[in-house]
Amino acid sequence: LMIAYELVGDFAERVPAAKKRSPSLVVVDACHEAGLLTVPSGTHAIRWLPPLNVSAAEIDEAASILKTVLQKLV
Repeated sequence: LMIAYELVGDFAERVPAAKKRSPSLVVVDACHEAGLLTVPSGTHAIRWLPPLNVSAAEIDEAASILKTVLQKLV
């Protein structure tokens, strides 16, 4: 069970913090601070690798954390 999210190509121009680091690392670090463990996949993608017994509620919580993180970065 794995899924990846690709960030837009101009992410570094939209998010000032991404000018010094790769966009995926900026988002991954912000997710970790918010309590969501993710891993970068290249410079513009983020992977989620949940366990096979993940619940729908946990997926909803992860999606909510990601949404909040991305809204704060912009």
